[in-house]
Amino acid sequence: MHELSIACSLISIVKETLHDRPCRVKAVVVRVGRLSNVLIDSLEFGFSALIAGTELDGARLIVRQPDPLLLCGECGQETVLKEFEFACPHCGSLNITVKGGDDLFVESIEVEEETAS
Repeated sequence: MHELSIACSLISIVKETLHDRPCRVKAVVVRVGRLSNVLIDSLEFGFSALIAGTELDGARLIVRQPDPLLLCGECGQETVLKEFEFACPHCGSLNITVKGGDDLFVESIEVEEETAS
């Protein structure tokens, strides 16, 4: 279950990014490619468990999963890869390149600024 360590890393990135900024984290948006071998449910569970009782408590984890692209070296067509079929759906060529799909990074952090009272 490497999702727990990924969640831990995401939290560290958020804390390092915001450092001592007086704000409340509303959401963390992450991009997790469909070929990254990350179980989204486990990542969300780990994130929620790790932030409970911390300054990030209540923050939502928003996961975006971009589809990888299949670029055919024969016909030049670019296709969104929906299934694990690694042949060009247009010409059947195996001369293909998979682009993306293994992304794993924090895309953005949504915060609510705290005002001094």
